[in-house]
Amino acid sequence: MITLLKGSKRFPTYGGITATVFTFWEFSQIQPKNLYLCYSSKSEQIMQAPKIYKPKNHVRIVTAASLFDGHDAAINVMRRIIQSSGAEVIHLGHNRSVYEIVNAAIQEDAQAIAMTSYQGGHMEFLTYMYDMLNENGCGHIKIFAGGGGVILPDEIEELLKHGITRIYSPDDGMKMGLQGMINDLMEKSDFPTGKDIQVKVDDILAKDYVAISRLISEAENYREDITPLLDELAEIAKTKHSPVLGITGTGGAGKSSLVDEIVRRFTNEFPDKTMAIISVDPSKRKSGGALLGDRIRMNAIDTPQVFMRSLATRQSNLSISKYVKDAEIIAHAAGFDLIILETSGIGQSDTARPEKFSMPFLLRKLKWNATKALPYAVVPEVARCLKRLKKGIKKYLLKGQKKLYVPVATSLQLHARFVWL
Repeated sequence: MITLLKGSKRFPTYGGITATVFTFWEFSQIQPKNLYLCYSSKSEQIMQAPKIYKPKNHVRIVTAASLFDGHDAAINVMRRIIQSSGAEVIHLGHNRSVYEIVNAAIQEDAQAIAMTSYQGGHMEFLTYMYDMLNENGCGHIKIFAGGGGVILPDEIEELLKHGITRIYSPDDGMKMGLQGMINDLMEKSDFPTGKDIQVKVDDILAKDYVAISRLISEAENYREDITPLLDELAEIAKTKHSPVLGITGTGGAGKSSLVDEIVRRFTNEFPDKTMAIISVDPSKRKSGGALLGDRIRMNAIDTPQVFMRSLATRQSNLSISKYVKDAEIIAHAAGFDLIILETSGIGQSDTARPEKFSMPFLLRKLKWNATKALPYAVVPEVARCLKRLKKGIKKYLLKGQKKLYVPVATSLQLHARFVWL
């Protein structure tokens, strides 16, 4: 990985020592990779960037900012670095309650929760989260948090004693750097999920969400170990007649927003019915990480009527994970009354669809309003084609899509400023 010095600032300190803040940009990254604070008598000395920790397992991490907290700049930077380090990130955004975060972590079968809290209620928030995870039999899910100077040293010590895995302080940021903190988080979260689980058919038939999520993980990671169980569930699924609604479309067309509205109306109209949502997002070619961000658009899913699972394609050229069929079989066997399958956006990866939908639904929109969908795109990864792509965008823009040029150009500039001329 080639690293360029983007810029620096020098600050005089006591004793003639100079503190220099350097911002480094790495090729193919969306955000500044790290901020390094270097203390030396010679300001030309630069701290070496820490080597990125590469996980041995498929690591899934839920990221969020706490309830009543609109400060999401820090968690947005962190989740981008977590993703670029090879993790599958389920991003919930800001202002999320303990119930929402724990519910997501359980259904997504995540190894860890990483969050920021700047609203002052971190003691009650984090201890309540830890207790709720244990009450649901998911005490293995680790909790990482940060809050700058809001979380005091004695509070950090108390939280660690309660069972929180790690609270990152400003001192940690100065000593370890952003990538150093992410490396620590990734290493502590690098353990397998879905291995040697004791899930039975009766657990699935009872709609035990913990069992369902763990079985999907085993189907993703160790399918050969549960082939007989999946075959048995497939026979049970044949007796079910739940409709499967498949939703696809371009990135930013509003697929997740549409699903959220369907969920809201379904749960209101049929309070005795249940539904399962299987959402797919693309994995990055270089890092293997993925941004599973559909939950950020869905505000009606936090009810016992709804089970949601996000899947990464784990192949950059597909818009459907090869484990979708197994997840669908499990959902059918569990007896959900409606199953919704949302693919990754067309253009964010290659196009694909399962062999059978009860009803296919294509969403298409001429205007590009959801600029947050840009980080999913595969296009910015191909830095060598940027010059050609710039001309292509200008030449082949459809009528009514001129607004697309600005956010795409901005995204490409962030990925490779050195090529965009």
